[in-house]
Amino acid sequence: MVNLKKVMTWLPIFAVASLLFFFSTNANACSCIAPNTVRDFNEAQHVFLAQIKEVIVVRAGHEATYDPGEVNGLFDVVKTFKGEPAYVTHLVAQHKPNGGMCGETLAQQLYLVFAQSDGTVGVSLCSPTKVATRLSPNKIDLIERLANSEQAKYMNGVFDAETGLLTLEGSAQGQPIFEGRLGVYEGRHSVEFEGYQLTSGDLVISQVITINEQAIE
Repeated sequence: MVNLKKVMTWLPIFAVASLLFFFSTNANACSCIAPNTVRDFNEAQHVFLAQIKEVIVVRAGHEATYDPGEVNGLFDVVKTFKGEPAYVTHLVAQHKPNGGMCGETLAQQLYLVFAQSDGTVGVSLCSPTKVATRLSPNKIDLIERLANSEQAKYMNGVFDAETGLLTLEGSAQGQPIFEGRLGVYEGRHSVEFEGYQLTSGDLVISQVITINEQAIE
């Protein structure tokens, strides 16, 4: 027989525990949109490599109060891909990153910086500005092409959703897609698109023109 008195005693405790679990789980969640180097480059006023030479704690973070604080990063420009980096004063990030806020801190490392305007540049887990050594060589290859005003080329081929490879017309070997989505998850599809083929052979899809599922023979 159920003891209602015990149930009523423990019910508030279970409720509080459930709420704490819910908020702690969501507090550590960080969701970012898929990277798009072509978009980020086109939208930025300034794109450059910067070596952080000094990290200044503007406001100390406190984990107990969930205050991430703030740090500023002063830098030297190593290489310019676009714009005038001199108009960017410093990078801004969290002192003690909060995962739920997609926080990131700064270190004395080399950064690939995308600045959408003059002044400061915010750095987070979701921002296009990243530590350069964490980036794929494909990313730098694509940035170099965009900096040299290389235009996206028309290409067509067959995409196999099972392998994730796209075989260009006239080629016998499928290539991985480095960036860009086709939005199909099964079957084989004839694809026309504009994009880039990188030095590694990987493909970047900047715009899908047509995509049609192939009939199963």
